Amino acid sequence: MESQDRIAAVVKLGFTERQARFLALVMQYSGVCLLRQYSALAGIVHGQKTRKFFAKLVSRRFATAYACRHNRGRIYHVHHKAECFMASSAAHQCAHGSDETPAAPVAIKRFGLNRSRMLGYGD
Repeated sequence: MESQDRIAAVVKLGFTERQARFLALVMQYSGVCLLRQYSALAGIVHGQKTRKFFAKLVSRRFATAYACRHNRGRIYHVHHKAECFMASSAAHQCAHGSDETPAAPVAIKRFGLNRSRMLGYGD
C-alpha cells in the first residue's frame, strides 16, 4: 500500500488527516509511540488536542497505554487489527497484532528512541 492509501484507510476509521498520518507511520514501524511524538509530527504544542487524540485511541481500543517508570509518562502501543491492512508488505502484515504479548521494556525503549531521532529529538 502506498502512503496515501494507508492514510485514507485510517481517515475512514474516523480520524483526521493529521492523526491518520501519524497512525500510519506508527503502524508501519513499531506500533509504539509517545504523546510528544504526535505533537512533534503534527507541529502542535502538547496539550488538549494531543491528550484527546490518545484518549480516543485508548477508549476505542486502538491502543493500550502503559505507565512508564515513576509515573512520568505513558507509552502507547497501537494494536488494533486495522493495522493488518496498513502493512506495505507481506512480511509486515499483522506484525503487531493484539494477540501478541507486549514488547519487552528494552524493545519499547529502543523503538521509542529510534522514532524520537526520526522526528528530530536527537539522543
